[in-house]
Amino acid sequence: MNPYFSLLRRNRNFRLLYIGQTISQLGDWFNTVAVYALLLDLTGSATAVAWMLIVQMLPIALVGPLAGVVVDRLNRRRIMMAADLVRACLVLGLLLVRSADQIWIAYVVTALSVAALSCMPCASTRASVMPPVMGTRSRRGLPGAKRFCRR
Repeated sequence: MNPYFSLLRRNRNFRLLYIGQTISQLGDWFNTVAVYALLLDLTGSATAVAWMLIVQMLPIALVGPLAGVVVDRLNRRRIMMAADLVRACLVLGLLLVRSADQIWIAYVVTALSVAALSCMPCASTRASVMPPVMGTRSRRGLPGAKRFCRR
């Protein structure tokens, strides 16, 4: 059996982390595609979609440098959970967008949700959560687990 799958099968904490982060990543991508489709449908303008791309990248550049400080000083597990919960609540604001004059709501919601995601720098937070999740018995599988999570 593949060592990655045996790691998932043997370590419950790692399995829960992996499944939770997989669901979160899928939700992020479905949300991105849905927002682009919504903007294109409501405005008929590729420029609106281009502005959304800018709105998605700008918070990463602004909040990203501070995120390392936050992750180092606070409980990483709680940061990951809080960021996902905040993003889930914020995305509900997209339900308010019904016409072209309300697309500003989509821009604000997206900027705030990306800022919440930026507070949780994915690679470093996931990597730093691995040792406690893996436990002392499974530390030999730690490098493989980190590679498995990056896929």
